Amino acid sequence: MAHGGADLEDAARGRLRLRNPDLMVFAEAALESDGPALLPHEVLLVVEVVSMANPATDHHAKVRDHAAMGIPLYLLVDPRKGTGIVHDEPGYTSRKEFAFGDTITVGPWTLDTGVLRTYA
Repeated sequence: MAHGGADLEDAARGRLRLRNPDLMVFAEAALESDGPALLPHEVLLVVEVVSMANPATDHHAKVRDHAAMGIPLYLLVDPRKGTGIVHDEPGYTSRKEFAFGDTITVGPWTLDTGVLRTYA
C-alpha cells in the first residue's frame, strides 16, 4: 500500500524521532495497529520530493534518519534539477542516480520517471 502524509516514529534509538515522508509503501496489515504512527520496520520504501525551500534536509538529514531507522529503500526525487537518487540498504551505502525520463528499479518495483515534472 502506498500512502502519503502518515507519521513515521522511531523510539528504538533512545530518543523519539518523528518523520512524515511524502510517500510511504508498506503492507496493508500495518494499518491494523492502534498506534498513531507507523513503525520503521513496517515500512518498505519512503519517497521524498525535494523541497525548494530546504533541499538539504531531504538530501542529508532525512537520508541519515531513514537509514538509521532501518527502512530498506529511500527514493529521493528532485524536481529542482529533474533528477533523483535511489538509496538502497544496508545504511543506504548504495546510491543510484537517475534523470527524469529514465526507467528505474526501486527494490521490487520498476518506475517510469517520464511522468515526473520539474518545478520550472
